[in-house]
Amino acid sequence: MDSSGFFKSNLINVAKIIRKIAKDDPRQVIHSLKVGLALTLVSLFYYLRPLYKSFGDAGMWAIFTVIVVLEFTVGKYLN
Repeated sequence: MDSSGFFKSNLINVAKIIRKIAKDDPRQVIHSLKVGLALTLVSLFYYLRPLYKSFGDAGMWAIFTVIVVLEFTVGKYLN
């Protein structure tokens, strides 16, 4: 099997797994999209203006806090 066929079969398997999870609990899929968007925005902000220059170590702790609060089983208690 060539590399494109291997990639395609893995992509199809991942899509099937996501579909099964979405049927079982659609909140997890929505949550994963929110976390992905939040981490992308925080990463872009960090690369455009490194947090160490203005906030020091506290900036990295803020990013870790965002990750923990957006964790699926923890964040639901904060809503």
